[in-house]
Amino acid sequence: MNVVSKARKIDKEKLKTIAEGRIWTGEEAVKIGLADEIGGLNEAIYGIAEDNDMDEYSIVVAKDKFELGNIYKKYSRYIKMDTKDLIKEKIFKDYLYNKPVTYLPYDVLD
Repeated sequence: MNVVSKARKIDKEKLKTIAEGRIWTGEEAVKIGLADEIGGLNEAIYGIAEDNDMDEYSIVVAKDKFELGNIYKKYSRYIKMDTKDLIKEKIFKDYLYNKPVTYLPYDVLD
């Protein structure tokens, strides 16, 4: 809150009444002073470059190459094939712990 209060020049007490985990639409955020304008990722990148007088810059998009099949192949040679629980545990610890995961309304079985 200190950073937002200082950068936006909003009193901390006022900020507590509008912030602290609340979700606002873009229009609402602009009206109450939490955002300068409505835009997406491209506008944000352009704005940062402009604010820092950057005429040339490049954007690198990292793609996550997480594929369950590849991970299974990688670890299956180190443990017995009938120990799927160990594989699931290893996958969870190495690839899924503390990362966003999409759950489907069904299970994929082999």
